Amino acid sequence: MNITRTFNGLEVALKPSGCGRFVGAAFLALWLTFWVVGEVLVVGILIRGGWSVLTGLPPGEGRAPLETMPALGTGVFLLCWLAFWTLGGVLAVREVLRLLFGRDRIVLRPDGIVVQRGFGLFRVRREIPRERVRRFHRLKHGNILAADTLNGGVELTRLGTAHELEQVAATLNADWQLDPDAPLAGVLPDGWSEALTPEGDAILIRDSSLRRKQAGVVWLIFLLLALVSGYILHAATAQISLLAIGLMIGTGAGFAGWGAYQLSFCRDEWMLGVGRLRLQRRVRDQTTPRFEAEALSLQEDRDSDDDPCFWLVALNGSASPPLPFREARRQGRVIMSVARDPTDVRNLGCWLARRCALPLHDGTTTEAKAQEAERLLEQLAASGRLGRWLARRLRGADAKGG
Repeated sequence: MNITRTFNGLEVALKPSGCGRFVGAAFLALWLTFWVVGEVLVVGILIRGGWSVLTGLPPGEGRAPLETMPALGTGVFLLCWLAFWTLGGVLAVREVLRLLFGRDRIVLRPDGIVVQRGFGLFRVRREIPRERVRRFHRLKHGNILAADTLNGGVELTRLGTAHELEQVAATLNADWQLDPDAPLAGVLPDGWSEALTPEGDAILIRDSSLRRKQAGVVWLIFLLLALVSGYILHAATAQISLLAIGLMIGTGAGFAGWGAYQLSFCRDEWMLGVGRLRLQRRVRDQTTPRFEAEALSLQEDRDSDDDPCFWLVALNGSASPPLPFREARRQGRVIMSVARDPTDVRNLGCWLARRCALPLHDGTTTEAKAQEAERLLEQLAASGRLGRWLARRLRGADAKGG
């Protein structure tokens, strides 16, 4: 890590450190070896099969020419598989370059911050205006330096040790005179917007432009699968062996069409009101009420790898916080969830609490976790003699650890 002040402003240069990165890079390099083998094999099969279908020649010596319909169905499947396989390889190559040759540069200028992330010969540049930045901080879970902005958290770099990123965050906050402990004012994260229904009611919805793009892609997939399945099913009238593959592709087309219809004409929306927050389902111009919330709860859960996930849950009148995570999910409705960084869900929760005048319980703070642990210990102590003994042991271990 190198922090210098230049004519452009305060510059921070970070690069990978530690021996663990070589282990990760070696594992990915081994995986990429098999990735190349799979890529070459599938591309070769597609080329030979396509040439055989177009020319009528057998795909290899001593083999019969391919039948058009089965070959077409197999080709569609292999093309879909190859697309995901190629994407995985590209991401793996990028990660290897980051682990071995990553170079991140952060420039704190008077008018904003410039982040340049390098992956070998590749560069990604991003600029954030100063008026949109609230603070800099390192995420508690993982070596990630992030900036809290008016549209949620923005990842700046993953390079450097935890101590280095803490030092960088403190230096950047001090240079711009930002308070790292300032409470969130509550803003809508990226991907969320307040809109009006045709009836004139205020609602909170996901980004409609992104939804339209997703719908366009799924409609295109549906059209392609429908054309292929229709062609195969028509040919199956003369060759019954094609019926099974035609029905399989037709089923896939049906699922794609259903998904495209849902994206185009259906959506969940939260109706905003004073003292209440109502979830309703809109299908074209018809709405169906689903849930009415009177409180909000920010919850934390962990997956099998002990990585944190943060959930914003709406609760009705029969469920009052604090509640255990699984109980809150069962009785309420999830509004938003994110992994690692709770900034976006906390921003959305604060915005909804202020907009709808609803109480917000934040179960991710240190105090809330301590209260929940004490509540569980009391339940354990009330379960019997063994429970009381275990509770005393756990309290003693916590006291020694503190």
